[in-house]
Parts: sequence; C-alpha cells; structure tokens
Amino acid sequence: MTLRVAIFQGGFANNAKKNLELLERTIQGESDKGIELFVFCELFLCGYLNGKDFSEVAEDAKGPSFEFVSKIAIKFGIAIAYGYAEKDSVNPKNIYNSVQIIDKNGISILNYRKTHLWSDYERQYFVPGDSLPNVIDFNGIKMSALICYDIEFVEPARILALEGAQLLIVPTALMNVTMCKMTIQSRSYENHLFICYANLVGREKTNDGEAIFIGNSLIVAPDGTELARGSSDKEEVLIRDLDFTNVKYEEKRSRNPYHQDRRPDLYDRLLRK
Repeated sequence: MTLRVAIFQGGFANNAKKNLELLERTIQGESDKGIELFVFCELFLCGYLNGKDFSEVAEDAKGPSFEFVSKIAIKFGIAIAYGYAEKDSVNPKNIYNSVQIIDKNGISILNYRKTHLWSDYERQYFVPGDSLPNVIDFNGIKMSALICYDIEFVEPARILALEGAQLLIVPTALMNVTMCKMTIQSRSYENHLFICYANLVGREKTNDGEAIFIGNSLIVAPDGTELARGSSDKEEVLIRDLDFTNVKYEEKRSRNPYHQDRRPDLYDRLLRK
C-alpha cells in the first residue's frame, strides 16, 4: 500500500486571507499529481511571530478558515493538514497552537493542540493542550500528528507508535537545523514509522520580532532514510510516495524490534521524575 504525500515549504503572510489564497494556489498547482495528503507548516494561517495578535486572529476549529479549507479539499479531492491558532469555543481566552487535518470530503478527521510549548514566547500566548492526539485511519493507513517541539521528546512519538501509528504529520516552525538533522530520522528509526516534517523557510518580521526559518523539511522512512529534504533557502513542494509494504522496512524492524523488546516494568522511575 502506498500513499502520495506533499509538503509545502514556504513563508507566509501575517494574514489568514492571504495565507488561504496561498494554500489554494499551491494545491491547485499540484492538483494533477495524484497527491492524497498535503501538509502545511505550523501556524500557517496566521504566522508564527504574531504574538499579541494571536487572540485577534485565532479561530474556532470549525471557523471560517476551516470552511474555506474544507471546500478546497473537496474541490481537489486532497486531504489537507495545516497549522493555525485555535480559539477555545468554551473559553475564548484560551488560545492553542493547533493542527487540523481535513479529508478529501471536507471533514475534519483530526484536530490536535500542541502539548509541549517551546520557550517563553509560546508559553506567553498559548495554552498547552492536555492530551496527545488519537491515531486515526486514513486511506487504510494509521496516522497521527504532533507539532514542532513535541517531536523533540521521545515519549509522544513512542506512545503514538505503540498505538499503531504508521505515519506522523509534524508541522513545524524551526530555526535550528542541527535539531532537524539529528532528531527526525531518529524518531522514525526508533519507532518504525514515516514522518512528514513541514517547515517554514525564509525571514519573518513583525512587531514581535524577527526570525529566520531554515527550511529543511523532511519526509523520512521507517528505517530512518531521507526520502526528501527541502532546501534551506527556497519555497518548494516536496512530493513522495510512502510505501507501507516495502519489505526492507519490515526486515529492519525484525532485526531491531524496539517495541517488542521494551521493558516497561523498569520505566516507572520515569514517571516519578
């Protein structure tokens, strides 16, 4: 079984309307290539350095941007994953750094709130999510999602893998290329799963500061092999076929069955730290 995925690596405006137009143009430009899932970066709809404006641009999970993306998914028959600032429908003062996945029928199949917030910057504006996402069925594949800093901890990816995930979608806004080069392949290898890691590229400057995002978006196989890597300085779309029945992945899993050989009886000390 194979799944054709695409990652959009690019910059964005600090404006949801312009970013939604960019999303539509990007998908339309690749719509004849048989893509089944298109992944966009962390906080794609509003920009990463929006700071004090997050409370103004945040939307409910089923808000107007969802309605727009849902129509695009239906129009092109492609599932779409995108990052956005989510306003809690019960307590609007709570803003989350979230990712939503909409299937080709325009239905939200996963909405996850980032649980591990990076730095005082994120903790100043966002509330951390209180649970890891579910593992969902997508075109016959078990899939889930994390956001940026989440993947730098070993536990979330391992939990999702143990729950059956074969593919992790990871929108990110990364400025440190060393982390990207060291961590993503390790997470794939130790958990025997594919990872689609979608990063920004270029300079973002707002009243809240300035940052240079380093691209290097990745699609990685269960044996840690890079299937695709984005450049460090240009906007681009990465497209790859993920082969979930590739014999070589199963052979490497059999030689190093990390899930099977775990010793959970020894790990209770971790919970006491």
